[in-house]
Amino acid sequence: MEIIFKDLKSIYPNAYSLLNFSPAEGLEDFRSLELPEDYYSLYTLISHENEKSDGVFGLYRLLPACRSDAVIDPGSLKSYKLGKTAQVFIPIFQSPGRQQLGYAKIDNSWVFCELDLGVEPIIQASLEEYLNNFHQKVKSEGYLEEDDLLGLIDEDDM
Repeated sequence: MEIIFKDLKSIYPNAYSLLNFSPAEGLEDFRSLELPEDYYSLYTLISHENEKSDGVFGLYRLLPACRSDAVIDPGSLKSYKLGKTAQVFIPIFQSPGRQQLGYAKIDNSWVFCELDLGVEPIIQASLEEYLNNFHQKVKSEGYLEEDDLLGLIDEDDM
């Protein structure tokens, strides 16, 4: 995972500077949730992203680990595509529009999802896959930086 951020520092140093490279506090206490290992790997490396950031991860900002609020309201956790309701949602990223990406526990399995008007799986099946996709875009310089924005904009979203 470190290579992702080494390349980010080389290609997008301003975006890199928005990340706090220290292990998240209380991460061991969070292990009782038995989230996928990629969650713990990320937060062992980076505790959070600057709160003033618009989002290093294509306009998604990395939220603090153990202080991010788990969503447990059943009304918010319905998956219309899957026809099921998640037991809990652990946010990892948040967009300026307040959509969140994170892990939802559905049928006792963790699924990487978006939380907006419900919980829906996204194309990337895991946080690791999402970060690998981010890395490929970083290496191909597939992001834009704007003077009035702290973060990276995915060129495909323009």
